[in-house]
Amino acid sequence: MRTYLASMLVATGSLGAQVPLDHLVVAARSPSNAMPGLQVVDPANGVLTTLRTTTGNVVQTGSRTVAFDPLNPQSVHSATSLSTTVSAVVTQLTLNGNTGALLNLPTNLGGAQPTRLRHATGFGLVVLGRSNLGDRLFLRDMTTGTVTPQPTQGLLPFGTDVAVLGGRVFASAEGSRTGATTGVIVEWDLVAGTDRVLGSAYPPLSSLAVFGGGLLAGDSAGTLHVVDPNTGNAAVFLATGLGRIAAIAVDSQQRIFLLVQNSTSTSIHALQALGQPLVTFNALLDDLQASPANVPTVFTFGTGCRGTNGQAPGITVTGMPGLGSTFTVGLQRAPTITGSFLVLGDSRALDGNGPLPRPLDLLGLTGCTQYTSVLTALFRPVNGGVASQAITVPNVGTLVGLQVPMQWLVLDAGANPFGATTSDGAEAFVR
Repeated sequence: MRTYLASMLVATGSLGAQVPLDHLVVAARSPSNAMPGLQVVDPANGVLTTLRTTTGNVVQTGSRTVAFDPLNPQSVHSATSLSTTVSAVVTQLTLNGNTGALLNLPTNLGGAQPTRLRHATGFGLVVLGRSNLGDRLFLRDMTTGTVTPQPTQGLLPFGTDVAVLGGRVFASAEGSRTGATTGVIVEWDLVAGTDRVLGSAYPPLSSLAVFGGGLLAGDSAGTLHVVDPNTGNAAVFLATGLGRIAAIAVDSQQRIFLLVQNSTSTSIHALQALGQPLVTFNALLDDLQASPANVPTVFTFGTGCRGTNGQAPGITVTGMPGLGSTFTVGLQRAPTITGSFLVLGDSRALDGNGPLPRPLDLLGLTGCTQYTSVLTALFRPVNGGVASQAITVPNVGTLVGLQVPMQWLVLDAGANPFGATTSDGAEAFVR
């Protein structure tokens, strides 16, 4: 059925907006050239796509945490792992597909370092700040930039996570700087302007999320707890045995995903399939959130291989793959006059020959990579180094949620023994 639906997209003849609905974004503790600061995780197969910047560098600004603005999911916020005694910086990525313009927002936390971000709809951006003087919650007005601290300083011990339920903000802790290991949850009522300790007799709590109108808390031993947001009463939900639960993501379908830390590695697990991790990283990652965006979008990823002109062909996409609309897939940086094929598939994770992506050296395409399965290939002539293919999405409701990966194959006789090169990849998400 999936193959049939994908083939329906082909018609003769600005990138999408943000991270697709219910896809996960994971934040690295120490981003580097080898470990991107922010990556998108496909919950169906664990395929990773880096969130890229058009200006600046997430590696330089750090990540540690990620937060979507429910009213503007094109805007994703992260935070630096660095601060000064005067101010800290919150990073804002304004996304177009998986590429965003980077803006650093000053956030005066009185010397505290931002370690967790969450949006409180109608109020602003909630920041968990950490310092040698103690941890505290802050609220940043996204219009004025004004930062308001939590009323009671010292109420929150060693803070780990933040969850927002309506106009109430909850923060978890897994101990204190005095060596105590008792878990604590603190509530800040943004409407009343008051705060309190909701409960202080939990195991060391390392993560917190809203689930089904209540709170779901994870501890350092890998156990999930359900917590009443009014009374603080808690009950064991599930002992996973996986390790320290660093973050919990709940998507629009109320599916639960866990970010689990073990020594020097981190894994993401879907609660409905705990036996096998969705993806594992040989590094520490600190935060995980699910995207609320319900719009068509397009990701670009990977790299092409160089042709006889010394350049790697590139894929471009104009327009968005919405129902009843047409978007155009373009080719650039190809030889001046040649032929090309736009390859459309139905998976970036695997095909009949095994996992993807796959190096193509054994076929004679030296240094080239296959990024998509092959469902169909559309021939397009190349003139002036460019080509294009318009694709119309039928206005058929069953196409909603369809993902279509694609890639160009460019004929280039002198490039390698096979006589062709490949572009980077793109993936359309239909809405």
